[in-house]
Parts: sequence; structure tokens; C-alpha cells
Amino acid sequence: MRHHSPCVMHQRTVVSAPGSVCLSGWYPSQKAVALPITARMYVAVATVECQGRKDVLVLRVRSPQFNQPSSMYIAIPSKGGVEVLRSTENTETNEYVHNVLGEVLREVRNAVGGHKFHQFMLEGGVDISIYADKDFYSTDPEEAAALQVDGLATEFCQWNSKVGDMTPNGIGSSAALCAALATALFVHMQVMNIDKSDYGLACVPAVRAHELCGRTNAHEVAAAFLGPTTFQTIAISTLKAQKQLLGNASPFSLPPLTTVLVGMMDVAGKARFENAARNWAQRRHEVGHSVFSRVAFHQEHIVTSLETLVDINDKDSAGYTEAITAASKTPPSMWTELTTSSIVSACVLRTLIDINFRNEGVRACLRETGNEDTIMLEPPMLTALLDHTLSFKGVIAAGLTGAGGASSIWALVCAPSVLSPSMAMSPVDIVEDAWARHPLLSIGPYVRSNKDRIKVEHVS
Repeated sequence: MRHHSPCVMHQRTVVSAPGSVCLSGWYPSQKAVALPITARMYVAVATVECQGRKDVLVLRVRSPQFNQPSSMYIAIPSKGGVEVLRSTENTETNEYVHNVLGEVLREVRNAVGGHKFHQFMLEGGVDISIYADKDFYSTDPEEAAALQVDGLATEFCQWNSKVGDMTPNGIGSSAALCAALATALFVHMQVMNIDKSDYGLACVPAVRAHELCGRTNAHEVAAAFLGPTTFQTIAISTLKAQKQLLGNASPFSLPPLTTVLVGMMDVAGKARFENAARNWAQRRHEVGHSVFSRVAFHQEHIVTSLETLVDINDKDSAGYTEAITAASKTPPSMWTELTTSSIVSACVLRTLIDINFRNEGVRACLRETGNEDTIMLEPPMLTALLDHTLSFKGVIAAGLTGAGGASSIWALVCAPSVLSPSMAMSPVDIVEDAWARHPLLSIGPYVRSNKDRIKVEHVS
């Protein structure tokens, strides 16, 4: 009787990863706040029969939601690890996918050795399907898809779009893709122990792949693995080990009874501001250093104040809840006039006022870039929108995500569990309604901050 060697790869693996937003704090030396959000990216990896060469690993990548052919890649073991090449049959390829395949398969071969990696090649090819929650691209809230693979499998672009035709909404779609794909490959090839829910092995390769595409902010990827975090922005080119990234991050929680809303803006000419802002700061070194040093100062205070609110709630949830409820019924400009029944509630209100003040300091600094040069990290058309948002009851802070620009807007809002009888709408509803009715900008759909991290949805 012939004995078959056990499978070295699972038959099918599905992993999902959240998108993310950075509440300012993107620039070097600043304390970043990175939050996972409700929008998720799904990657399904399957082992398939593959005819032909057995000295390479053949990988087919599909995006079933878009009308375009599959992309083919081949992984060739080499003395230095693994080289991943695009097939000559490809008409289009995704640079994020290509880089993740290269980074992960090199790590896999290093982890399992050449003999076992050869078994992967003998076992068959790898079929990869990528599915995106429509919030990553669509600006029509009526078209939002369910957050599950089956609901996302059909085409969601009625105009025969390709991936390259879509405009990302600035909520971490590329980071979620890198995180989900890296984790799915590690799990599928049984290199990662999913029983311990420890996906840190995939974090650094995903970050490196992201960086190779010109994305120099690790927190977008890290938030998918670590959940809500704060950390000092670092030069990713120096990243050599998982502990360097994880050691630089601290767990973070939004204060209870608050939430972050994110609205994507349908603005022509959305731009990636990270590199443009860095180049501006280098060209105008003295001014740039001054601006971003002050942003870092305000941002540090904001993070500390948010952590203070969490601590206060832990010690006196009743006093904390009283203050949040009072703030939710009043615009920030009137919080100094509120009276409370306890010292704790008064302390909460003072902390909310400080967050609001520091947030305005960050915005003022970013507007200076427009006064000094052509880089406008808070464009004038969005200044009015942010000012309007901050005039609503219960809005603690608001700004533009990441490095600024016209991609997406965020608001930190009081979200009491019980509405006061005098309130017809909650602060969350008020903000979303105002954004939806904006006369000049199309804003939507809306996602919220979320604690959920990367997740293995299925293994067989």
C-alpha cells in the first residue's frame, strides 16, 4: 500500500482584517492614534491542483468584485530565499499583492526550510481571492455590502470597473489587504499557530510590503494586528524585527460612551499627502520643524487626556456618565458653563474641554502649511466643514485623517447609552445627518471605530 504524506497546506483559509484611521499624529516624532474601523477586507486562500512545473509555486490572484482577469505569479526558491515573479500572462498586477507574496513566502521558507517548501510546490497551486467591504471604495451608502464573504462575492461595480479605476476612501484599504493576505498565507501554510490567536508573525512582513509601495506609516497595518493603539511614528526602513514594532506600541481604548465617526469625501483629485508633507517639511526645514513640533505637543496632550478619561471612568463610572451625558446635550463652546453634581464630573468636563482645545491647536498648525506654501493639510473648503461639525452638541474633536488633505474626515463624539428626553437626536445622528446634507461635498458612507482586529474566519 502506498502511503501519502500528510498535507502541508490547509485546503481553504479565510482571513479578514479591518481598515483603520489615524487621528492626526501621523508625522515623525508624534504620538499616533490608530483605530481599527468597521470596514473589513477579506482574503480567501485555497490549495488547487496545478498541472505543469513542480519546481515553482504557482499563485493565482482574483478580485471577483471587479471585472478583470486573474493575475498569475510564480514563486521560485533561490539561494537567498524565494523570488516571486509576475507571469507574462498578466495584463494588470497589484503592487501590494506582489510585495506581500514576496515578503511572506521568503519568511515561510526561512521558517519551514527548503524541503518543506518544496512539498508546498508538489501539493499544488494557491488560489487567492480578495474581497473588499464597499466602504473602502464606494461613496454611495445605499450600496454598502454586508460584512461577510458571501455578501461580497458578486461584482459591486455596475460600470465594468477595474481595481485601478477606483479611488480609495482613505480608510486603510491597502493596509487591510496587506494584513489579511499576509496572515492568510501564514495560516494556510500552517506556519502560524492560530489556536493562540497570535498573528504577530505576519505583522512585520505586511508592514514591509506596505512600505515597498511607498506607504511610510506602519500604524495603518499595525492597527489591524494590535487593535486600537498609540505609538511613536518610526522610520519603517529600520524595522527589522516584530518586537521593534510591537514594543513601540501601547494598547489604547477610546473613552467609554464615545465613538469616532469617519466620513469619506467624494472630492476630485484626492491626494496622498504623506510624502508631499514630508518633502515640504524638508524643503522648509525651519518652518516644518516648528509646525510639526507643535502638532506633536498638542497630540501628546490629546492622547494623555483620552487615557485620563478612561481612568476616571474606571474609578467613578457614575460621575463620568453624568459628565458625558451633560456634554452630549451641549455644544463644546458652552461646556465651561455647565454645572455638575460632583468633583469627578467637573474633572471629566475639564478634560473634554482640554481635548477640544488641543484639537484646535493641531488644526491651526496644519493650516499654517497652506499659509506658508501650496501644501494644504487642512484645505479651506474643509475648515468650514470641521468648524460646523464642532458646533454640534456632544462633538469633542474633529479633523482630517492621517496626513490631512481631502480624503476623509473624523469626529470624536459623545455616545451616551441613554438619550435625554429633551434630545430628539443623538450626537452621532446629528453629525451623520449634517454630513449627509452638506451642500458642497458628498460625504459617506460612514464607518465607526471598532475594537475588532484581524481574524481567521475559516480553516479547512
